[in-house]
Amino acid sequence: MGVRESAATLRIAALSELTALGGNQSACTRAKNGDSFPAYKFHEGRLAAASELMRNRGDEVTPEVALVALGVRWQAEVERRVNQGPDWRAYAAGGLDAASELMAKHGVE
Repeated sequence: MGVRESAATLRIAALSELTALGGNQSACTRAKNGDSFPAYKFHEGRLAAASELMRNRGDEVTPEVALVALGVRWQAEVERRVNQGPDWRAYAAGGLDAASELMAKHGVE
C-alpha cells in the first residue's frame, strides 16, 4: 500500500471515529455551547493530517519527504498549541499521531 492509500485509510478511520463520537451534534455546536471535546478534536487532527498528505500530489517531493514534512509540521503545531486549551492540544496531538503512524508504517524516521 502506498503513502496516499495509507493516508486515505487513516482518513476513513478518523471520520468513523468523529461520527461515533459526535453523533448528531457537530463540534462547532458543542464549542458554541462552551463544551470542550478533546477526544473529538484528537480525531479531527488525525483527519486533518491525513487529508493534508492526500492533497500533496507528489509532483515536487518523494512520498518519504512528504511524510517527514508532515511530521515536522505537526510537531510544530503541538509546540505552538502547548499553552492553549485542551481542544487545541488534542487537535495538534491527533495530527502528530497520524503523521507518526504513517511514517512508521512506511519506514520513515
